Order: sequence, then C-alpha cells, then structure tokens
Amino acid sequence: MSEDWEGGTLEESGKLENPNYYCSHGTFVGDPYGPDLMCFWCEMGVSDEDYNAHLRWEKLRADAKWGLREELDRAEAALDRGDWMKAKRYIDSASLLHKRIY
Repeated sequence: MSEDWEGGTLEESGKLENPNYYCSHGTFVGDPYGPDLMCFWCEMGVSDEDYNAHLRWEKLRADAKWGLREELDRAEAALDRGDWMKAKRYIDSASLLHKRIY
C-alpha cells in the first residue's frame, strides 16, 4: 500500500489482508497506528483457549439445531404420507436433540 492512499474502500486499502490488523480472536480491529480498538472478547479479557472452547460449543449447538430441524422436517413428511409410527420416531429423536441443545 502506498503512503499517499486517500480514500476508497477498506478492501482497496489492502488492510484486510494484513494479520497485524486483527486481534487474537480474528476480529478486524483496525490499523495499529490508528485508534486502539479491541473486540468484545479482548475487552472482556477472554483467553484464546476459552474463546476456542466457546466456538466449539457454538458449532456443536448449531449442528444440533440443524439436526433438530432435519428430524422435524422428516416427521412432517412422514405425517403427510400418513406414516404415524415413523413420524413418532422422528419426533422422539427431535425431542432428544432438543434436550441436548437446551
């Protein structure tokens, strides 16, 4: 990036590619020569290990929610076909997933 850059978008400035402009949590915090910006996690003093554990938990939760939606969709399709026993199995499976999430 040239020293005389005066405008344009952040993408055009090349700052998004520079790893020095990101905190340890991967949040863009700006130019180190500009304002001292911190992400929420830095501001709260969350360690990298705790942050990574949080990300893993959120991914597991999202996967479980997706699975719950899939089971309910299958139950609905089974009910539409009139297959009550299969629908009950899908609903029971969705119930177990719901207990894991919440």
